[in-house]
Formats: sequence, structure tokens, C-alpha cells
Amino acid sequence: MASGKHLSISGKDLQRKGYAIEVRIYAEDSKTFFPSPGGIIEFQLPQGKGIHNKCAAEAGSHMTPLYDPMISKLIAWDETRSGARTRMKGTLENYKNEGIKTIFQC
Repeated sequence: MASGKHLSISGKDLQRKGYAIEVRIYAEDSKTFFPSPGGIIEFQLPQGKGIHNKCAAEAGSHMTPLYDPMISKLIAWDETRSGARTRMKGTLENYKNEGIKTIFQC
């Protein structure tokens, strides 16, 4: 569409299937909501069925206070809402970050 071409399918061809939950991880102090600049020492994103990570950070990355403090987006999908919620909970339990403060702390 961006190049001016038509899609090969239409909206009526699409079907909804399942549920997705997205969580955004920010380099911010959870008490003050101020940016938490510094170096990321250890960083591990959960992997697995129904899990999608959008992230440009890695161990050794430096978070600056001059730009958007978002570190990553984690998305959990399942066929049911409760399944997606359970999957996200497990994903967050396996999220590892050391070196900077985040809104989410395991």
C-alpha cells in the first residue's frame, strides 16, 4: 500500500484468531519515573512459542537520557485471553536485565 499498489486480499478475507498482550519495558526509575541512563550489563529476552520480542538493546548497550527510554516490547499470543495472560506472566518471570533500573522489576 505504501508504494501505491493494491493488496491481494481484502478486509473481509481476514479473520481474528487468538489474543495478544503487549508489555513495554522502559529504562525509568519506578519510583520517580525519571530516565535511568547507564549501561546494560546483562540482558536476556524470553523466547518461545507465542512470544515476540521487539528490541534493539543488548548486553553492553548504553541507555542515554536524551532519547525515548523504551528498551523493548514483549508480545505474548495465545488462542485464549487467559492463555495469553499466563504466557505473558511466564515471559516476564524469565526477563533478565541488570545494570539499569526499569519500570518492570522481576
